[in-house]
Amino acid sequence: MRAKSKLKKKIINVFLQSVINGVGDPIMVINEDYRVKLMNKAAQEFSFGKTNAPAPLFCYQVSHRRKTPCAGMKHPCPLEQVRKSGQPVKVLHKHFQAKGEQRVFEIIASPLWKEDGTFQGIVESLYDITARKQAE
Repeated sequence: MRAKSKLKKKIINVFLQSVINGVGDPIMVINEDYRVKLMNKAAQEFSFGKTNAPAPLFCYQVSHRRKTPCAGMKHPCPLEQVRKSGQPVKVLHKHFQAKGEQRVFEIIASPLWKEDGTFQGIVESLYDITARKQAE
């Protein structure tokens, strides 16, 4: 019975990965402890220049090449904002590509809830707005 459960979970994970890989903008699913649980090909290619990212990863390692989570008014943490409000949030962040180039992203972070209603993390959708910000 346990083997059946593991197979079912693997099939679901493969399906979810294929769904988010179909989206052209970077997407990450981030646990409440900042660990990246799932990321699409666009996020992997942006962050690592390839689609086989090392694991485990924390969101701040992927996006900012930092050793600590985002903080402060100039660089608010979407995870913490969603955790506090329970609502989706929109923030601007500077992220670094695999090649080291800095880009500006609008991040929409939405909450993920467990079946019992407790907070378990966020889904981040990232939109590159670098050209728009440069024009401003």
